[in-house]
Amino acid sequence: MKTMRMVLLSLLAMTTLFACSKAEPISEQEAMDVALKDAGVNANEVNFNKQAFDKDDNEYTFEFQSDTMSYEYDIHAGNGKIISKESKQRKQTNTDVNSSATMQSISEEQWTYVQLAADHFSIAKADIQNVRVENDSDHGVATYDIKFYVGTKEFQCEIEKDSKRIIESEIDQD
Repeated sequence: MKTMRMVLLSLLAMTTLFACSKAEPISEQEAMDVALKDAGVNANEVNFNKQAFDKDDNEYTFEFQSDTMSYEYDIHAGNGKIISKESKQRKQTNTDVNSSATMQSISEEQWTYVQLAADHFSIAKADIQNVRVENDSDHGVATYDIKFYVGTKEFQCEIEKDSKRIIESEIDQD
C-alpha cells in the first residue's frame, strides 16, 4: 500500500511539474512585436505585405516595409525567438524589365528561373516588368527569390536552385 501511494504521489508530482513547465505558444501579435522591436520600427511606420503561420515549422513569418527598408522575419511560435531575419534597403525605381540595363543585371541562369516562375503563373515573359532576382536560402537550401510585376499585380516565387522546385508562390495586388 505504501509503495502504491509513493508511485501515485510521484506520478502526480511529475504531471504537475510537466504541466507547469509547458509554455503556451506566443500569439501572432506577440511575434509581430518581437519582429518590430528588433527592426527598430513601430507598427504605424510600416506596411505589412505578409503575415503567416507555418504549423509544420511552428513559426510566424512577417514581411513588412517602411519607406526606406524591407524586412522579413521568422519567429518561433513556441519561445518567441527570431529564427531568421533579413533587411534590405529599398530601391526606388521605375525601370522597365525591357531596358538593357535591367536585362544585363540578371544572368542567363537567373532568367531561366524567371521563366519557370512565369510558366508557373501562366504569364508570358514579354508581359513581365520590374524583375528582381535574389540569391536566398530556405532552411539551408539554396534558392532564388523572384519578384516581378504584370500590370499592378506583384508575383513572387521562391525556387530551389538544384531541383528547380517551386517552394512558395504568391500574388499580391498592388
